[in-house]
Amino acid sequence: MTQPPIRILCVDDHSFLVAGLRAKIEAELDLEFVGSLGSATTLVQEVAAKRPNVVLLDIEMPGPDPF
Repeated sequence: MTQPPIRILCVDDHSFLVAGLRAKIEAELDLEFVGSLGSATTLVQEVAAKRPNVVLLDIEMPGPDPF
């Protein structure tokens, strides 16, 4: 029995970093890239909608703290 892939959401304001992470994640069979955000403004709504297992979150981004 195979496990479902680990679903990952990336939140970072550096698009080149997100692109690299996405390429690495998509190359792994047990990982699934479910989306990315350039800020944490809508993070709570995206987590509720996409239901990722893991959120890779840049903790030093411009904008309001979502928590």
